[in-house]
Amino acid sequence: MISRQNLRAVPRGPWTKPLDFNLHYTVDGEPRVPFELYVKPGLTGSSCLAFPQFCLLPVEIQLRVVYFCDSSTLFQLMQTSSIMRVEAKKLFWSYPDAWYCVDGTWLYDGGYTGDTEYDIDFLACVKQLDVSLEYLGPEYWMEGIQYDELVDNLEGMLAEAPIALLQRTDKRICDFWQTLQHRCPRATCVILSITAGLLRPNNSLSVLEKRIVNMCPAGISVVASLLQGDGSWDSRMERNLWRLTGEDALRTSKWELICPTWTQRNIFPPHKEFRGPVGWFQRGHYKYHRFNSQNLATRVLLNEAIERDHFHKQHKPFDCFNPKCDAWFNSIGEWTQHANKTRHDEGVAPPDNVKALFNQHKNKLKRLEQEMNDAQRSIFNAWNLINGKSGEELGEGPLRLYQPEHDEDQAMIYHLESELQYYARDAGFEQLQYVAELAFLYQIEHDLLYAQAKPARESRLWESYEDLYVN
Repeated sequence: MISRQNLRAVPRGPWTKPLDFNLHYTVDGEPRVPFELYVKPGLTGSSCLAFPQFCLLPVEIQLRVVYFCDSSTLFQLMQTSSIMRVEAKKLFWSYPDAWYCVDGTWLYDGGYTGDTEYDIDFLACVKQLDVSLEYLGPEYWMEGIQYDELVDNLEGMLAEAPIALLQRTDKRICDFWQTLQHRCPRATCVILSITAGLLRPNNSLSVLEKRIVNMCPAGISVVASLLQGDGSWDSRMERNLWRLTGEDALRTSKWELICPTWTQRNIFPPHKEFRGPVGWFQRGHYKYHRFNSQNLATRVLLNEAIERDHFHKQHKPFDCFNPKCDAWFNSIGEWTQHANKTRHDEGVAPPDNVKALFNQHKNKLKRLEQEMNDAQRSIFNAWNLINGKSGEELGEGPLRLYQPEHDEDQAMIYHLESELQYYARDAGFEQLQYVAELAFLYQIEHDLLYAQAKPARESRLWESYEDLYVN
């Protein structure tokens, strides 16, 4: 069993690197690394140019050096010569501690390109996937049974379920795995990340979760990761990993609780191209998720800074910042665990030696929030200026009626206007009615990058758009 606190939120020290203000966290307290940061070069340009003779070395020596490169360097080498590119690609996509995060709900719903913000072509190259099943409760797999019934007696419901219900459940599980293989055809290792909520007896998987793992296609190695707690972000404590063992795991169903050395880095894949009015809409969602994941990391950074202030290269025990609490902290990790349980870190100021850094971080978050709001406001203004008006009423430049404060925002609006005109014209509405709604719906119907399972007006994209900007 792996203690999540020891691996995630609790500092282990001694610290060898400065505070990382690029940290991203999920609402469950799980760290994530955006792809652009994962492949960001660690060396300066001058250092990289310090050994130009590398290209003069024999090819076999060059390739030998490549085997010792980190993931960031491998990614840069993928952009160079054909020989380097081939070898670097092999190593980059097989890097052992890199796991790319995919939403299980997206796969469950069919893996349509319009339902994800990530680059589909990139996912097709990924070998190691971490699939979140957080929002896929038993009621999704066993449609027709009330949620309360499943929670109270999941094991009994499965044992007594009619054959037809089990067949429908198995069909959904098979469809899930087929979609995963369709979108990630090179995937060979999959972690199914399950958020269990309340602690379970014996820290074990449910019968349904075991059934999902059992039905994993041949050629994919799967591990079920169980994150447990009482349902709140700051109290989920333990992560257990289970895998099937034996030559015929599906038939024998032998389970083993494993405790590997946890070196996994969960990475957000790169985003797809955001184009057209639908792209502008998804771009706003993407910026929100990035802002939120950095904002959630602020608390982790604060508690790490407090721990460092007292226990890095020194030993200064301290008492709780809450005047009503008599807790005393004598070693690394005690304060963070206490803060996670009690939230006594709320309102605590960062140590004096890092206050300036936290102020810079706060200002960066404000900028990200403003970018997020600008991205959402652009499409909102486009809707309100164009919707329901004819081309003659609006003239040639309807969006220029909106005058943002900054020139950069104005340029963004002009760009969006041209894209709306493009889709509206192709839909045949240039002369009759210039409507943002029709351009948005037309793109859903015709742009493969934003394909949906249902017709445009019934699609999830349109429903989300209506909820935010229309209703």
